[in-house]
Amino acid sequence: MKNLRNSIMFYTAVLVALFMSTEVKAQENPMDPSKISYLFIGNSFTYYNEMPKMFDAIASNAGKNVYVQSNTKGGADFEEHSERPSVYTSIKAHKWDNVILQGYSREFIHSAEHVDSATIPYLNKILDSIYANNPCTNVYFFMTWGYEKGFGDYEYTKKFEGMADTIHGGYMRIGDHYQLPVVPVGKVWKRVKMGSRANLYIRDKFHPSKKGSYLAAATFFSAFYDEENRNYRPRGISKKMGEFISKQAYELVHENRTYYSLDEQESLVHWKFNEDGTVAANFTATFPNALSYKWSVDGNEEISGENGSFVFADQNNHKVELQVISDCGPRNYSYEMPKAYYQKANLTRREKRLLRDEE
Repeated sequence: MKNLRNSIMFYTAVLVALFMSTEVKAQENPMDPSKISYLFIGNSFTYYNEMPKMFDAIASNAGKNVYVQSNTKGGADFEEHSERPSVYTSIKAHKWDNVILQGYSREFIHSAEHVDSATIPYLNKILDSIYANNPCTNVYFFMTWGYEKGFGDYEYTKKFEGMADTIHGGYMRIGDHYQLPVVPVGKVWKRVKMGSRANLYIRDKFHPSKKGSYLAAATFFSAFYDEENRNYRPRGISKKMGEFISKQAYELVHENRTYYSLDEQESLVHWKFNEDGTVAANFTATFPNALSYKWSVDGNEEISGENGSFVFADQNNHKVELQVISDCGPRNYSYEMPKAYYQKANLTRREKRLLRDEE
Protein backbone atom coordinates (compact mmCIF):
# COMPACT_ATOMS: atom_id res chain seq x y z
CA MET A 1 0.00 0.00 0.00
CA LYS A 2 2.85 2.35 0.88
CA ASN A 3 4.61 1.61 -2.43
CA LEU A 4 1.37 2.27 -4.32
CA ARG A 5 0.92 5.60 -2.53
CA ASN A 6 4.53 6.60 -3.29
CA SER A 7 4.07 5.67 -6.94
CA ILE A 8 0.89 7.74 -7.21
CA MET A 9 2.62 10.71 -5.60
CA PHE A 10 5.60 10.35 -7.95
CA TYR A 11 3.58 10.20 -11.16
CA THR A 12 1.32 13.02 -9.99
CA ALA A 13 4.44 15.16 -9.52
CA VAL A 14 5.64 14.20 -13.00
CA LEU A 15 2.30 15.14 -14.56
CA VAL A 16 2.22 18.48 -12.73
CA ALA A 17 5.77 19.23 -13.90
CA LEU A 18 4.96 18.11 -17.42
CA PHE A 19 2.33 20.79 -17.86
CA MET A 20 4.11 23.56 -15.99
CA SER A 21 4.91 26.71 -17.90
CA THR A 22 7.48 29.33 -17.01
CA GLU A 23 8.40 32.56 -18.71
CA VAL A 24 10.80 35.47 -18.44
CA LYS A 25 9.75 38.28 -16.11
CA ALA A 26 10.41 41.56 -17.89
CA GLN A 27 11.41 43.40 -14.72
CA GLU A 28 14.37 41.05 -14.33
CA ASN A 29 16.10 42.35 -17.45
CA PRO A 30 19.70 43.37 -16.66
CA MET A 31 20.86 46.95 -16.89
CA ASP A 32 24.48 45.83 -17.32
CA PRO A 33 25.19 45.69 -21.08
CA SER A 34 28.38 43.71 -20.46
CA LYS A 35 26.36 40.64 -19.49
CA ILE A 36 26.13 37.95 -22.18
CA SER A 37 22.48 36.93 -22.31
CA TYR A 38 20.92 33.51 -22.87
CA LEU A 39 17.26 32.58 -23.34
CA PHE A 40 16.29 28.89 -23.22
CA ILE A 41 13.00 27.98 -24.94
CA GLY A 42 12.01 24.37 -24.32
CA ASN A 43 9.95 21.90 -22.34
CA SER A 44 10.46 19.73 -19.27
CA PHE A 45 13.80 18.45 -20.59
CA THR A 46 14.99 22.05 -20.19
CA TYR A 47 13.32 23.05 -16.92
CA TYR A 48 13.73 19.84 -14.88
CA ASN A 49 16.07 20.47 -11.95
CA GLU A 50 16.23 24.10 -13.09
CA MET A 51 18.87 23.28 -15.68
CA PRO A 52 19.23 26.88 -16.98
CA LYS A 53 20.06 27.96 -13.41
CA MET A 54 22.69 25.21 -13.27
CA PHE A 55 24.23 26.61 -16.44
CA ASP A 56 24.12 30.09 -14.91
CA ALA A 57 25.92 28.80 -11.79
CA ILE A 58 28.58 27.00 -13.84
CA ALA A 59 29.24 30.08 -15.97
CA SER A 60 29.21 32.52 -13.04
CA ASN A 61 31.56 30.37 -10.98
CA ALA A 62 33.93 30.31 -13.96
CA GLY A 63 34.01 34.11 -13.96
CA LYS A 64 31.57 34.63 -16.84
CA ASN A 65 29.23 37.62 -16.68
CA VAL A 66 25.92 36.13 -17.84
CA TYR A 67 22.19 36.76 -17.76
CA VAL A 68 20.16 33.56 -18.14
CA GLN A 69 16.39 33.19 -18.49
CA SER A 70 14.00 30.57 -19.84
CA ASN A 71 10.52 30.08 -21.22
CA THR A 72 9.31 26.51 -20.97
CA LYS A 73 6.21 24.36 -21.06
CA GLY A 74 6.07 20.63 -20.36
CA GLY A 75 5.52 18.39 -23.35
CA ALA A 76 5.68 21.22 -25.89
CA ASP A 77 6.96 20.63 -29.40
CA PHE A 78 7.91 23.43 -31.78
CA GLU A 79 4.34 23.77 -33.02
CA GLU A 80 3.08 24.39 -29.48
CA HIS A 81 5.99 26.72 -28.71
CA SER A 82 5.09 28.75 -31.80
CA GLU A 83 1.49 29.16 -30.57
CA ARG A 84 2.32 30.28 -27.02
CA PRO A 85 2.10 34.08 -26.63
CA SER A 86 4.52 33.98 -23.69
CA VAL A 87 7.27 32.73 -26.00
CA TYR A 88 7.10 35.95 -28.00
CA THR A 89 6.84 38.03 -24.83
CA SER A 90 10.06 36.43 -23.61
CA ILE A 91 11.80 36.95 -26.95
CA LYS A 92 10.88 40.64 -26.93
CA ALA A 93 11.86 41.11 -23.27
CA HIS A 94 15.55 41.56 -24.11
CA LYS A 95 17.95 41.92 -27.05
CA TRP A 96 19.20 38.40 -26.56
CA ASP A 97 22.77 37.50 -27.46
CA ASN A 98 21.87 33.80 -27.56
CA VAL A 99 18.62 31.82 -27.81
CA ILE A 100 18.54 28.05 -27.34
CA LEU A 101 15.65 26.11 -28.89
CA GLN A 102 14.52 22.69 -27.69
CA GLY A 103 11.60 20.76 -29.14
CA TYR A 104 9.85 17.51 -28.28
CA SER A 105 12.24 14.57 -28.65
CA ARG A 106 9.72 12.39 -30.45
CA GLU A 107 9.07 14.95 -33.18
CA PHE A 108 12.55 14.10 -34.49
CA ILE A 109 12.12 10.33 -34.74
CA HIS A 110 9.80 10.64 -37.73
CA SER A 111 10.70 10.83 -41.41
CA ALA A 112 12.31 13.90 -42.92
CA GLU A 113 9.11 14.56 -44.85
CA HIS A 114 7.08 14.56 -41.63
CA VAL A 115 9.51 16.99 -39.94
CA ASP A 116 9.35 19.27 -42.99
CA SER A 117 5.58 19.59 -42.63
CA ALA A 118 5.07 19.21 -38.86
CA THR A 119 8.06 21.12 -37.47
CA ILE A 120 9.79 23.42 -39.97
CA PRO A 121 6.84 25.85 -40.50
CA TYR A 122 6.59 26.47 -36.76
CA LEU A 123 10.33 26.84 -36.32
CA ASN A 124 10.24 29.44 -39.10
CA LYS A 125 7.72 31.45 -37.08
CA ILE A 126 9.84 31.34 -33.92
CA LEU A 127 13.06 32.19 -35.76
CA ASP A 128 11.41 35.10 -37.57
CA SER A 129 10.41 36.54 -34.19
CA ILE A 130 13.92 36.09 -32.76
CA TYR A 131 15.61 37.83 -35.68
CA ALA A 132 13.00 40.59 -35.82
CA ASN A 133 13.82 41.33 -32.18
CA ASN A 134 17.58 41.20 -32.71
CA PRO A 135 19.02 40.26 -36.13
CA CYS A 136 22.36 39.42 -34.49
CA THR A 137 21.03 36.88 -31.98
CA ASN A 138 22.97 33.60 -32.04
CA VAL A 139 20.51 30.69 -32.20
CA TYR A 140 21.37 27.15 -31.12
CA PHE A 141 19.43 23.89 -31.19
CA PHE A 142 19.39 21.80 -27.99
CA MET A 143 19.81 18.17 -29.07
CA THR A 144 18.01 15.96 -26.56
CA TRP A 145 18.51 12.27 -25.67
CA GLY A 146 16.90 8.90 -26.17
CA TYR A 147 14.60 7.39 -23.56
CA GLU A 148 16.24 4.70 -21.46
CA LYS A 149 13.99 1.99 -22.91
CA GLY A 150 13.58 3.62 -26.31
CA PHE A 151 10.20 4.40 -27.85
CA GLY A 152 8.09 1.76 -29.56
CA ASP A 153 6.46 3.50 -32.51
CA TYR A 154 9.24 2.42 -34.89
CA GLU A 155 11.51 -0.60 -34.96
CA TYR A 156 14.59 1.64 -35.13
CA THR A 157 13.66 3.54 -31.94
CA LYS A 158 12.65 0.63 -29.71
CA LYS A 159 16.00 0.74 -27.90
CA PHE A 160 17.93 3.62 -26.38
CA GLU A 161 20.73 3.57 -28.95
CA GLY A 162 18.38 3.66 -31.92
CA MET A 163 16.26 6.45 -30.48
CA ALA A 164 19.34 8.47 -29.47
CA ASP A 165 20.89 8.14 -32.93
CA THR A 166 17.61 9.05 -34.65
CA ILE A 167 17.18 12.20 -32.53
CA HIS A 168 20.82 13.08 -33.23
CA GLY A 169 20.18 12.80 -36.95
CA GLY A 170 16.99 14.86 -36.70
CA TYR A 171 18.65 17.77 -34.93
CA MET A 172 21.64 17.66 -37.26
CA ARG A 173 19.26 17.86 -40.20
CA ILE A 174 17.48 20.98 -38.94
CA GLY A 175 20.84 22.46 -38.00
CA ASP A 176 21.94 21.98 -41.61
CA HIS A 177 18.62 23.27 -42.88
CA TYR A 178 18.97 26.58 -41.03
CA GLN A 179 22.79 26.62 -41.00
CA LEU A 180 22.71 26.90 -37.21
CA PRO A 181 24.83 25.11 -34.60
CA VAL A 182 23.62 22.19 -32.52
CA VAL A 183 24.58 21.66 -28.88
CA PRO A 184 25.05 17.86 -28.66
CA VAL A 185 23.62 17.17 -25.20
CA GLY A 186 22.15 13.91 -26.47
CA LYS A 187 25.51 12.73 -27.78
CA VAL A 188 27.22 13.46 -24.45
CA TRP A 189 24.31 11.70 -22.71
CA LYS A 190 24.90 8.60 -24.82
CA ARG A 191 28.63 8.64 -24.09
CA VAL A 192 28.12 8.96 -20.33
CA LYS A 193 25.27 6.42 -20.23
CA MET A 194 27.21 3.82 -22.22
CA GLY A 195 30.49 4.44 -20.39
CA SER A 196 29.43 4.62 -16.75
CA ARG A 197 26.82 3.70 -14.17
CA ALA A 198 25.54 7.25 -13.89
CA ASN A 199 21.77 7.26 -13.47
CA LEU A 200 20.76 10.08 -15.82
CA TYR A 201 16.99 9.48 -15.62
CA ILE A 202 14.30 9.72 -12.98
CA ARG A 203 11.90 6.80 -12.50
CA ASP A 204 9.88 7.48 -15.64
CA LYS A 205 13.02 6.64 -17.69
CA PHE A 206 12.92 9.68 -19.93
CA HIS A 207 13.06 12.85 -17.79
CA PRO A 208 16.50 13.84 -16.49
CA SER A 209 17.72 13.20 -12.98
CA LYS A 210 19.86 15.89 -11.36
CA LYS A 211 22.90 14.21 -12.95
CA GLY A 212 21.17 14.35 -16.34
CA SER A 213 20.38 18.06 -16.00
CA TYR A 214 23.92 18.73 -14.80
CA LEU A 215 25.22 16.92 -17.89
CA ALA A 216 23.11 19.22 -20.08
CA ALA A 217 24.28 22.37 -18.26
CA ALA A 218 27.95 21.30 -18.46
CA THR A 219 27.55 20.59 -22.18
CA PHE A 220 26.11 24.05 -22.79
CA PHE A 221 28.99 25.61 -20.88
CA SER A 222 31.56 23.76 -22.98
CA ALA A 223 29.66 24.59 -26.16
CA PHE A 224 29.53 28.34 -25.45
CA TYR A 225 32.98 28.80 -23.88
CA ASP A 226 35.11 25.86 -25.11
CA GLU A 227 36.09 25.19 -21.50
CA GLU A 228 35.63 22.37 -19.04
CA ASN A 229 33.54 23.10 -15.96
CA ARG A 230 35.83 22.80 -12.94
CA ASN A 231 34.24 25.23 -10.53
CA TYR A 232 30.69 24.12 -9.78
CA ARG A 233 28.55 21.07 -9.20
CA PRO A 234 25.11 20.87 -7.58
CA ARG A 235 24.53 19.32 -4.20
CA GLY A 236 23.86 15.61 -4.42
CA ILE A 237 26.43 14.94 -7.15
CA SER A 238 29.75 13.57 -5.95
CA LYS A 239 32.99 15.28 -6.88
CA LYS A 240 34.11 12.21 -8.83
CA MET A 241 30.86 11.98 -10.80
CA GLY A 242 30.74 15.73 -11.40
CA GLU A 243 34.28 15.76 -12.76
CA PHE A 244 33.58 12.72 -14.94
CA ILE A 245 30.46 14.26 -16.50
CA SER A 246 32.15 17.64 -17.07
CA LYS A 247 35.18 15.97 -18.65
CA GLN A 248 33.04 13.90 -21.01
CA ALA A 249 31.03 16.97 -22.01
CA TYR A 250 34.10 19.08 -22.67
CA GLU A 251 36.02 16.44 -24.61
CA LEU A 252 33.14 15.55 -26.92
CA VAL A 253 32.22 19.19 -27.58
CA HIS A 254 35.82 20.39 -27.97
CA GLU A 255 36.71 17.61 -30.38
CA ASN A 256 33.60 18.18 -32.51
CA ARG A 257 33.14 21.98 -32.57
CA THR A 258 33.35 22.05 -36.36
CA TYR A 259 31.03 19.07 -36.82
CA TYR A 260 28.29 20.75 -34.75
CA SER A 261 29.04 24.18 -36.32
CA LEU A 262 29.83 25.62 -32.88
CA ASP A 263 32.94 27.31 -34.29
CA GLU A 264 30.90 29.28 -36.83
CA GLN A 265 29.40 31.71 -34.30
CA GLU A 266 31.60 32.12 -31.27
CA SER A 267 33.58 34.65 -29.29
CA LEU A 268 36.10 33.13 -26.89
CA VAL A 269 38.63 34.53 -24.44
CA HIS A 270 40.95 32.06 -22.74
CA TRP A 271 43.00 33.25 -19.78
CA LYS A 272 46.32 31.63 -18.92
CA PHE A 273 48.63 32.12 -15.94
CA ASN A 274 52.24 32.29 -17.14
CA GLU A 275 55.39 31.06 -15.42
CA ASP A 276 56.66 34.61 -14.86
CA GLY A 277 53.52 35.64 -12.98
CA THR A 278 51.85 37.44 -15.87
CA VAL A 279 48.42 36.58 -17.25
CA ALA A 280 47.78 36.09 -20.96
CA ALA A 281 44.44 36.60 -22.67
CA ASN A 282 44.10 34.71 -25.94
CA PHE A 283 40.99 35.62 -27.88
CA THR A 284 39.26 34.51 -31.04
CA ALA A 285 35.92 35.14 -32.75
CA THR A 286 34.07 33.87 -35.78
CA PHE A 287 30.64 35.00 -36.93
CA PRO A 288 28.82 34.56 -40.25
CA ASN A 289 29.02 37.52 -42.62
CA ALA A 290 31.29 39.49 -40.27
CA LEU A 291 32.77 42.62 -41.83
CA SER A 292 35.20 43.53 -39.04
CA TYR A 293 36.40 42.53 -35.58
CA LYS A 294 37.74 45.09 -33.11
CA TRP A 295 39.10 44.00 -29.75
CA SER A 296 39.95 46.50 -27.02
CA VAL A 297 41.90 45.96 -23.81
CA ASP A 298 40.82 48.05 -20.82
CA GLY A 299 39.19 50.46 -23.25
CA ASN A 300 42.54 51.55 -24.69
CA GLU A 301 44.65 49.08 -26.62
CA GLU A 302 42.92 48.06 -29.85
CA ILE A 303 43.55 44.92 -31.87
CA SER A 304 41.84 44.16 -35.19
CA GLY A 305 41.11 40.74 -36.64
CA GLU A 306 39.51 37.47 -35.63
CA ASN A 307 42.36 36.44 -33.31
CA GLY A 308 44.65 38.19 -30.87
CA SER A 309 46.39 38.06 -27.51
CA PHE A 310 47.55 40.37 -24.76
CA VAL A 311 49.76 39.87 -21.69
CA PHE A 312 48.95 41.61 -18.41
CA ALA A 313 51.91 42.21 -16.13
CA ASP A 314 50.16 43.55 -13.02
CA GLN A 315 47.80 42.09 -10.47
CA ASN A 316 44.82 44.33 -11.24
CA ASN A 317 41.53 43.39 -12.82
CA HIS A 318 41.32 43.81 -16.59
CA LYS A 319 38.72 43.67 -19.31
CA VAL A 320 38.73 42.53 -22.94
CA GLU A 321 35.92 43.79 -25.16
CA LEU A 322 34.92 42.89 -28.70
CA GLN A 323 32.80 44.63 -31.29
CA VAL A 324 31.83 42.65 -34.37
CA ILE A 325 30.32 44.48 -37.32
CA SER A 326 28.34 42.28 -39.67
CA ASP A 327 25.43 42.56 -42.07
CA CYS A 328 22.98 42.11 -39.15
CA GLY A 329 24.49 45.04 -37.26
CA PRO A 330 26.94 45.27 -34.32
CA ARG A 331 27.61 42.58 -31.75
CA ASN A 332 29.27 43.63 -28.50
CA TYR A 333 30.91 41.34 -25.96
CA SER A 334 32.79 42.03 -22.74
CA TYR A 335 35.05 39.68 -20.76
CA GLU A 336 36.49 40.45 -17.35
CA MET A 337 39.58 38.68 -16.09
CA PRO A 338 38.42 36.10 -13.52
CA LYS A 339 39.37 36.99 -9.97
CA ALA A 340 41.34 33.80 -9.60
CA TYR A 341 43.83 35.09 -12.18
CA TYR A 342 44.51 38.61 -10.98
CA GLN A 343 44.74 37.41 -7.38
CA LYS A 344 47.48 34.91 -8.25
CA ALA A 345 50.15 37.60 -8.32
CA ASN A 346 50.10 37.60 -4.51
CA LEU A 347 50.67 33.87 -4.16
CA THR A 348 53.91 32.16 -3.25
CA ARG A 349 55.97 30.37 -5.89
CA ARG A 350 54.79 27.02 -4.62
CA GLU A 351 51.12 28.09 -4.77
CA LYS A 352 51.59 29.41 -8.32
CA ARG A 353 53.20 26.13 -9.39
CA LEU A 354 50.29 24.13 -7.95
CA LEU A 355 47.78 26.32 -9.79
CA ARG A 356 49.67 25.91 -13.08
CA ASP A 357 49.60 22.15 -12.56
CA GLU A 358 45.82 22.29 -12.12
CA GLU A 359 45.46 24.12 -15.43
